[in-house]
Amino acid sequence: MAHGDERHNGTNGSSLSVATADYRHACKYFLREWRSLAFLVALCGLASGLYVLQPWPIKLLIDTIFGSGRAPLWLNHLGLETSNPKTHAAVLILAASIGTFLIYGSISLVEVGLSYGWMKSGQRMVYDLAADIYSRLQQRSLAHHDEQAIGDSLNRLFGDSWSLYTISYTLLTVPLQHIATIAAIGYVAWRIDPTLTLIAVGAVPVATAISYALVQRLRRLARNEAVVTSEMMALVQQSLSAIPLIQVFGAAQRTQTVYRDLAERGVGIAARTALVNQTVLTVNNLTVAAATSAVLLVGGVRVLSGEITLGALVVFLAYLKTVNNSVEACLTALVKIIAANVGLRRACEILNEGLGIIESPDAIPYGRSQSQPVGRITFQSVSFGYPGRKPVLDKIDLDIEPGQTIALVGPSGAGKSTLVSLLPRFFDPTDGRILIDGQDIKSLTLSSLRSHISVVLQDPFLMPANVLKNIAYDPKAYSRDEVIAAAVASGAHEFIRTLPHGYDTVLGEQGATLSGGQKQLIAISRALLKNAPVLILDEPTSALDVETEAEVMRSLRKLMAHRTTIIVAHRLSTIRCADRILLVRDGSVRELRSFAEIEKNISRSVNG
Repeated sequence: MAHGDERHNGTNGSSLSVATADYRHACKYFLREWRSLAFLVALCGLASGLYVLQPWPIKLLIDTIFGSGRAPLWLNHLGLETSNPKTHAAVLILAASIGTFLIYGSISLVEVGLSYGWMKSGQRMVYDLAADIYSRLQQRSLAHHDEQAIGDSLNRLFGDSWSLYTISYTLLTVPLQHIATIAAIGYVAWRIDPTLTLIAVGAVPVATAISYALVQRLRRLARNEAVVTSEMMALVQQSLSAIPLIQVFGAAQRTQTVYRDLAERGVGIAARTALVNQTVLTVNNLTVAAATSAVLLVGGVRVLSGEITLGALVVFLAYLKTVNNSVEACLTALVKIIAANVGLRRACEILNEGLGIIESPDAIPYGRSQSQPVGRITFQSVSFGYPGRKPVLDKIDLDIEPGQTIALVGPSGAGKSTLVSLLPRFFDPTDGRILIDGQDIKSLTLSSLRSHISVVLQDPFLMPANVLKNIAYDPKAYSRDEVIAAAVASGAHEFIRTLPHGYDTVLGEQGATLSGGQKQLIAISRALLKNAPVLILDEPTSALDVETEAEVMRSLRKLMAHRTTIIVAHRLSTIRCADRILLVRDGSVRELRSFAEIEKNISRSVNG
């Protein structure tokens, strides 16, 4: 209803404090899934152990059949030891193949469990975060909604919220599985041969250090990619909502050019990101290749000298491959974390916003008097202004009697819509207070306050749902008969009956399939059904032709009966039914008493 550039609490501060605050938010969602995450952590540990065991069946086979090693004692306990060399070799080959199958099969089952568990727990965390963002977006003040692109908000809700899944998966899986795997391999390998272990595992810090320096470039790229994506979504949302305007002015080519320019920026960022990612992996692969060559050289010499067995060398080579995979996974995870941090930052910016309107902790429900008329409204020295601007309203004193109709006139931008927006607390006064039936509206719960106020706007908001649901949009449960009775009272019933499915007809986006007058009649039906004692009409007929205006005004007069009504209007015909007419100008309110004065100020407001 009111417009402006209200300022909100930002998220200034050091990058460290910002990251800490973001991860505090993330931990809240992690803790909700702690049971599932604990089970997944256990699976990660199991997977690490299985990766360590992977090459040992091959080592057993090589050392006992092709080498001079003795079979392990546990084969005797299983009854697999035999004096026949060929039978003994066959038994060992069978044991090695079965062991290999069991280890790889177990790893596959564990990976399936991890994939399923992470998807289930991760999605639940993401949807919890998205639900909180959605709730916060709905609590934003109207001014913030006016200045924030819807496409950007949608990108934060549906895109950036997934960063929580990436972070949780990466932070828990990578350290607990891959780093644990490297540590376990390092321990087992050290027991076999310390020298080869230093060569094999020593490649890890070298690859990590070089790659980490390269990965830092991804922070800026990830941030720029998020910005471009939001700009593209905002452009598409704005363009699709203004198709008639674009077609009338032949602007399709221009908007297409803007979209392609944004897409080109996105392609450039994606290409640079891919280049950095591939460079990181290349550095890692070259480092591991060098380590593998060194292990082959040194290990081969030690095998020839009899210091280690051929099976031990095979184990080291297998471990090198596993270490390479783990390091690559760690580096990939680091890349994902950097990109996800940008998304988490953007998602948490919504959660960290100061709410435009805060309900008092000791707020009470609105108390409706049973013995006296309701709907008395009192403005006591009310002032309001946007930061850095001249006050829009300055010490307004106004008393409206129950059932009285007040019309507000004045030039555009004078503060008429702002004044009525203060009543349902879309904004709060910077000074002064507002009372309804003697109760300070700041002392009331928002839900009870707003349940006693109906609003009909110049552009009625209609949902892409059927007519019945659009009229019964109030959270209260209304019967079909009550909805139809409200439509009959407003005069909307006649045209609703002619719709293809009557009250079950699904309306287009913003009621695109209806005329302006029909939209208003549905909005009036909605207000009649709500039956609130206070009614706000914010230029409800300014977009209608004279004939339609007369029809809508007949319905409005029924709606206004026995209600305290505030009308914001520029047309003289709209305010003829008002008991009092107030001029809002230069931050003050003055009552107009003569018809000539009223007509003159109406003319001025229309002409600016």
